[in-house]
Amino acid sequence: MNCMLRIGLLAALLLGATPARAHEPLWGETPITFGFGVIHPEVKFKYFDAGTVRRGGERMRMFEQEYMVDYGFSPKLNVRLMIPYYNALHERRAGGGVRSTTVSGVGDLSLRAKTRIAARQEIGVNQQQSIFYGIKLPTGDDGHRLAGERLDPHSQTGTGNPGIMLGYAWDLERLDDTTWASVVWNRDVGGGFRMGDMLMFDAAYGRWFKPQVEASDLGLNTAFGIHGEFHADDPLGSGRDANNGHRLFGFHVTQMFIQGNHQLRFGVFVPVARSGAQDHSDYPYELRFAFETFF
Repeated sequence: MNCMLRIGLLAALLLGATPARAHEPLWGETPITFGFGVIHPEVKFKYFDAGTVRRGGERMRMFEQEYMVDYGFSPKLNVRLMIPYYNALHERRAGGGVRSTTVSGVGDLSLRAKTRIAARQEIGVNQQQSIFYGIKLPTGDDGHRLAGERLDPHSQTGTGNPGIMLGYAWDLERLDDTTWASVVWNRDVGGGFRMGDMLMFDAAYGRWFKPQVEASDLGLNTAFGIHGEFHADDPLGSGRDANNGHRLFGFHVTQMFIQGNHQLRFGVFVPVARSGAQDHSDYPYELRFAFETFF
C-alpha cells in the first residue's frame, strides 16, 4: 500500500470520517457505537432449508427478515428497535402422509441498548469493547399448529413471554484489516410455554481488498469467521420440555461493499458440526443479506 493511501486511511480511522467503515460481518455483533443524533436503519434477510420428512423427521424452510433502526444518544450509548418478520414452511410426516403449515407474521419486538465500555486509539489502531442488553416484547403469535399439534416455541413467530438479552463485543481495527468477536445470551422469562435459553458466539477477521479512503470511494472488505450456537430445550410447562435443543458450529464468509454512508453485505454460513433438532440445525448452508445506511 503506497504512502498517500496509508495517510488517507489513517486520517479516516482516527477522525471517523466515514461512519460506515467495516461495520460488521453478518454473523456476530459489533462494539461500534455512533455519535449523538446518528440514525442508523438496517434490514437483514436470512434463508435456510433444514431437516427432512424422511424417517418421521421434520423440515423447516425459513425466510427471516429483520428491520432495525439505531439511534445515537451519545458516542458511548446507542439504542435499537428491532422488528423481525418470519415466513417459514414446516413439514412433518403424520398419518401416513406429509402435513405442512406456513408460519408467518411479525415476531417479538426487541428494544436494545449498547454501551461502549472501553476504547483505545493509537496510530493506525482502534480497539473497542461494548456491552449490550435489552428486552424482548411478546408481540408475536404463539398459537401456530401443525398436524393438530402446537408447534414448539422456537418454531413460532412469538413465544407469549417477554425476554432478556445480554452480550459483549470486541473489535480491533487497523489500516488493512479488522478483527471482531462477540458472545450473546438470550432468555425468555416467565413460566410455562417459552423458548429455551440460547447462547451464540462469533469471531471473524476482515481484510480490506479495496480500502475506502474517501466517502465517495467504493470499499471492499471480505470477512471470514466462525459461528457457534447452543439452544436449550424449549420448556412447555408442567415440567415438560420439547426435546428440541440443538448445537451448531461452522464457518462463514461475508463480502462487504461500502460507499459513502451505505453498506451492502451478503454472506454464506456452512455448518461443520451439529446435533439436536434437525429442523433448526440440519442444513447444508445458510444465506444472509443486509443493507444499512446512516443519517
